[in-house]
Amino acid sequence: MKQPSTADFEALAQAPVQAANKKQAILSHLNTYGLPVAIHDLSLFQQSGIMIKDTFANYLAATDFYSTGSFVKLAQGTPLDFQYDIEEGVKQELEKYKDRTSFDLGSFVHEAILEPNLWATVVCEPQASRASHEGLDTLIEFWGNKIGPGRLASLDTGAKTDTKKMWIDQAKEISGLRCVSFKDAVIVAKIYERWMAYQNGYWANILDSAQREVSCYVDGFNDLPVRVRPDGLLFSEQIGVNAIVSVKTTSAASVEQYKRQYMAYGYDIKEAAYQRIVSHVTGREFSTTIMIVLSTCEPFSVGVFILSDLQMEASYSRFTQAMEMGKYCISKNEYPGWEMYAGPEDKGLIDLDIQY
Repeated sequence: MKQPSTADFEALAQAPVQAANKKQAILSHLNTYGLPVAIHDLSLFQQSGIMIKDTFANYLAATDFYSTGSFVKLAQGTPLDFQYDIEEGVKQELEKYKDRTSFDLGSFVHEAILEPNLWATVVCEPQASRASHEGLDTLIEFWGNKIGPGRLASLDTGAKTDTKKMWIDQAKEISGLRCVSFKDAVIVAKIYERWMAYQNGYWANILDSAQREVSCYVDGFNDLPVRVRPDGLLFSEQIGVNAIVSVKTTSAASVEQYKRQYMAYGYDIKEAAYQRIVSHVTGREFSTTIMIVLSTCEPFSVGVFILSDLQMEASYSRFTQAMEMGKYCISKNEYPGWEMYAGPEDKGLIDLDIQY
């Protein structure tokens, strides 16, 4: 059956959906109308705050708005963790020295799945030593082919190693390309292959119809300025319910391991924030999350999951509590750390209650 237009589907968009039947509502809609069509005009759904397709760099730069990650730190730790995440410059300084190998792999997987135009700017640089003229000449030839003739002055015969290194670095910058290791490229390619083969590409087609990488900013959500950037949004006109789409990479090799990671990394709080804040911006009820999980661990399994309403009710409670505590700490300008586990008259002496 033909996919209904927005106007034709208005009644169903406004109809209440029984909590326990959201999965069935999605399947029923897809079975009836087939694959969804894309909705390109975001302004149709913006009622409060700002909903915009901007760059991730712009989203990160909007530090006047609190991110969901800060409230995860608060819910899983102490107010000091919250303050450290939102205020202290030492965090940004230390980020420069962290091993970002796993993070970069996850980012590349996200790009391949969600932003293939960005993944197209990634290349595998030849494995060549920058300590030898032979290796440097290999890299010069590689990057020279990438930028084409005339973009950089030719190197003189017998150029020194430092000059060659500088030429290579300039060529990389001019090219606008980024490097990925051969190992990571193989992993990303295999995960992408698994994803495209999952249910014969059925869910890949559904993801293509979603509004992807949309940033939402709200000045006064529960009296705080907040921001979220869900991986995707699917509307009731498309799949029968309004749903957040989250794409997660995981080192877990099994579904059970991923369930543990889901709670350990505070994904439950983030999903609650996505649903609540997007609902606020759009004026529609977003109480469903479709989660695309991609394992970076052999054999690189993939799965599409849906979160139940019972799970989300607990997540809403944790998110709300974290926001209330954050508001209190900000208003009082007090951010206790581990000392909060001591009694009020204990002078910071904490009982270490070890369970055997």
